[in-house]
Amino acid sequence: MTSEMKTTIGPEDVLAIELECKCGTRLSRPVKTFRSEPRECPNCHAAWPSQDLGELGDIAYKLRGFTDGRERPFSIRFEIAQSKRL
Repeated sequence: MTSEMKTTIGPEDVLAIELECKCGTRLSRPVKTFRSEPRECPNCHAAWPSQDLGELGDIAYKLRGFTDGRERPFSIRFEIAQSKRL
């Protein structure tokens, strides 16, 4: 007998978007207020491409749209990879 374990999350489960610079500095922005900033790492000042941050802002906007409380005839869930960390 085999078993498979899946982990799924709904749009309402995504609370924040975390950005981690190559220098190790992490920033976490709530999905509810995420736009497209900042444009650089606050620690090492490496430039962060505005196109990438704009696309993340679009994702956050769409996630907010699915948590607006409207009744829908379907559920939305995202399957996420299992962590390889031990």
